[in-house]
Amino acid sequence: LLSSGVRAAALHGGRSQPKRTRTLAQFKSGQVTALVYDLFSPVPAIVITVIVTGLVWALTGRLALAVAFAGTIALTWVPADIVKIAVDRPRPDATLLPHPVGSMPVDPSFPSGHVVFVTALAVTVIVLLKGSRWHRLSIALGIFLVALIAVSVAVIGVHYPTDAIASGLWVLGVFPAARVIWGRMLMPPVPV
Repeated sequence: LLSSGVRAAALHGGRSQPKRTRTLAQFKSGQVTALVYDLFSPVPAIVITVIVTGLVWALTGRLALAVAFAGTIALTWVPADIVKIAVDRPRPDATLLPHPVGSMPVDPSFPSGHVVFVTALAVTVIVLLKGSRWHRLSIALGIFLVALIAVSVAVIGVHYPTDAIASGLWVLGVFPAARVIWGRMLMPPVPV
C-alpha cells in the first residue's frame, strides 16, 4: 500500500501500545488515511466488482448470472451519484473536526457512494448465496462490512451519520428494482 501511494499504517493488537498510539496520531494528523475509505473508493470498488463478477462466472459457469450480478450492483450504485448531484448537500465542516482528514472530498455529501457500493455488494452477494451453506456467513459479513464503512465515513468526518444511514436505506429501496430490471428485462438476451 505504501509503495502505491496509499498513506497506510498497521493498527492491531499485535503492536505495542506506543506504536498504536503513534498510528492513531498519524491518522488524526492526516499522515495516514482511513484504509477502509480508500479501499471502497470508486476505482477500487469497480475493480472489486469486476473481480467478484469474474468469481461468480468462474464458480457457477453462468455468464448471465455474472452479468446480472455486476449489473444489479451498477444499477443500485450509479444512480446514487445522480441523487448526490441533485441534492448537493455540503460535506461536514472539516475545520470543526478534532481529526480532519488529509484531503476532504469536494463532491456533495449525500448519499455516501462508499456506503451505497458496500451495501449493494453485500445485498447482491447475500441474494446470490440464498439457499447455500454460505448464506448465513454472507449475511454476517455483509452486516459487518456495511456497519464498518458506515461508521468509518462518519468517524473520519467525510459524511454525516445520516448520509450513511440513508445510503443503506437507498440500497434497500433501489436494489429490488435493479434486480428486476436485470433479471427479467435485460438478461433474456444474454447467452447462458
